[in-house]
Amino acid sequence: MPARKRRFIGIGVVAFMVLAYGLFGVLACLALVDQHRLDRGACRSPARR
Repeated sequence: MPARKRRFIGIGVVAFMVLAYGLFGVLACLALVDQHRLDRGACRSPARR
């Protein structure tokens, strides 16, 4: 029983880490795109989020 529970917790932790890493990657990519857009000065619609 404990081994199965430990494995389940491990899978949950790995899934959470992958989710958090993916979300962080998406946010970083969006931040880089926003930075490049601001650098080029092509920010015509700031209300578009």
